[in-house]
Amino acid sequence: MHKNLHNVWGVPFWQDKTLLTSQASSGQKILSVKSTADRNFEVGGSCVLLSSEDLGLYDAGVIGVLEPSQITLEENLAHTWPSYAEVYPVLKARIKTGQTLNVITSRMVETGIEAVEEYDDGIVRNIGGADSFPDYKGFCVFDRMPNLKNGSQKFFHPYDSLFFLGKSYSMSHYTETALGLQANHLAPDKSEIQSILDFFDYQMARLGSFWIPTWQEDLRITQAFGAGATTLEIESVEFFDYWLGTKTGMHAVFMWPSGDPVCREIVASSSSTADPATITLDEPIGRVCSSQELPSLLASFLLFCRFDHDEIEMKYVTDMIGETDLSFRTILDEVPTGES
Repeated sequence: MHKNLHNVWGVPFWQDKTLLTSQASSGQKILSVKSTADRNFEVGGSCVLLSSEDLGLYDAGVIGVLEPSQITLEENLAHTWPSYAEVYPVLKARIKTGQTLNVITSRMVETGIEAVEEYDDGIVRNIGGADSFPDYKGFCVFDRMPNLKNGSQKFFHPYDSLFFLGKSYSMSHYTETALGLQANHLAPDKSEIQSILDFFDYQMARLGSFWIPTWQEDLRITQAFGAGATTLEIESVEFFDYWLGTKTGMHAVFMWPSGDPVCREIVASSSSTADPATITLDEPIGRVCSSQELPSLLASFLLFCRFDHDEIEMKYVTDMIGETDLSFRTILDEVPTGES
C-alpha cells in the first residue's frame, strides 16, 4: 500500500479459473485446460498459473492463441505444472486510492481491494451479443425470470400542482403512468452469467431499448385454445375501458413452463360488460394451450423499456453461480407497433 498503490497491478479474475487437464512442462507454451469459454481469457491479455500449496510459486504470461480448451502463451513456462493446476485470466488494473486496512489484532488485519481496468495495453474488448434472447418487433425480449420475492415495482407520473387556480389544481404532460421494475436475477452457470453481461453490454446500459415481461398475472386466460387462436377468453379486468390502446396494455407475452415465450400485440377487446371477456391478438398465437396447461400459463403485459442504470455488478455466490440486481424503466413514447 505504501510503495505500489499508484502502480499497475495484475489482478486475477478469481471467479474465472480453469484447470489444466494435463501436465504443462517447463519450457513449453501450450496449456491444455478444461475450458476457456465464458471467462475473461483474451488474446493479448495475461493469464497466471498459481500454486495452492506454494503461495510464492506462479507463472504469468501473455496469451498468443486462445481456443476452447487450449491456451498458447507467447513465452515458455518457467515451471512444470501438474494436471488440475489452477489457471486464471488476469485483469491489468490500478487499485483505487483510499484503500483501508481494518485492524483485527496487533498481528492481523483485513482489507477489501477494488481494482479498475487500466486501458493502456491495446486490448480491444468486443461488445457482447444478444443471440440467446428472443426477438419481438425488431427488439430483444429479456426473458430471464427474476427472483420475484426480491422484486419491486415503481410508478412514475410527474405532475405540477398549480395553486393560483384555486385551492389546488394538478396538471400532467403525460397521458400514461410509466413503470419502473427492479429485481434480482440468479445466473446458475457460466453461460448464463455471460449471457446477462453480454445483453447489458449489447444494450450499452441506458442507451438500448428492449422488452421485458412484468412477470405478473396481468391477464388470466380462462379457456384453453388452439395454435390458430386469435381471440382469447380472459377474466374481466375492464380491459376495454382502461387497458385497450394504452402503451402498457398494448403488448402481451404468454409463457408456458416448458417453452419459449409467445409475444403478441392486443388490437381489440370485448366490452367490459361482455361475458366472457375477450382480447383479440394481431396474429394467431401459434401454440396450443390445453386445459391441463392452463393453470400454469402466465400471461403478462410486455413492456418496452431500457435499463435504469449505467453499470452492472455481478456478485459471485460461487465461481460458477452469480446474481445481479437489475432495474428497468418503461419508455412509453417509443413503443413499437406494426409488423416485426
